[in-house]
Amino acid sequence: MDGARLHTRNSSPFGAAGWTPSEITHLPLIGIRPEMLAWWYQKLPVSSIDIHGIRYTLYHVFHPSEHGRIRVTEPANDGTPGMGVGALVERDEWFGPFDSKGAGRITQLSAAGMTVVPEVAGLQFGEIQHIFEATPTGSQYRVVSVIGVEWPLIGRVVNALIRHKMYPEVMIKEWERHQIEEVGMLQHFLPALYNSEPKGDLYSLPPSNGRPAAACSRTSGPWRTAWLARWRAPAG
Repeated sequence: MDGARLHTRNSSPFGAAGWTPSEITHLPLIGIRPEMLAWWYQKLPVSSIDIHGIRYTLYHVFHPSEHGRIRVTEPANDGTPGMGVGALVERDEWFGPFDSKGAGRITQLSAAGMTVVPEVAGLQFGEIQHIFEATPTGSQYRVVSVIGVEWPLIGRVVNALIRHKMYPEVMIKEWERHQIEEVGMLQHFLPALYNSEPKGDLYSLPPSNGRPAAACSRTSGPWRTAWLARWRAPAG
């Protein structure tokens, strides 16, 4: 969890109406301004980075050992490539031993933060708020999540199923740990990436910036083969 720790967390197995809440306040991000965070998320599904001659998606660099694929299945309202307001984004990833595949609707993305609404077959299941606040040295990044529904009559039953079958407490803890690790990675490369000159949607970093290369080397060679096999495996 280098670069970011769970500074404060206020999470419990369930909240009002049986919702599953989670809150993380990351350690301050030095040298990373809020608009850089918004830029990063907009580029995340559509851009790649060259590291020592190997092309990796930005999503892979974000968490080399637990990110599989991310894709925009419905474009943003204004047609902006990548993440934008109105876009539906699908992702395949892992939280430790837990597979996680899902989609989220982007309802807000700016220097103030990003809001993602989990969506299944057009039905919405809660809200995940990424909050970016400017500080004298960079940014403060918080994530406030609530997973569940507000449906009358059957809402508590559905939330109980979500809580026990889809997002049990042990998985929520792994999800929080995963978020801490990925945000911690940004400290090592985002400022340089933001100021680099891409070739289309392909970015590169100066050789001196070795942290992403060291992390991604875990998925080169045998590690890369195992990683590819994992995200290509059919859902069980």
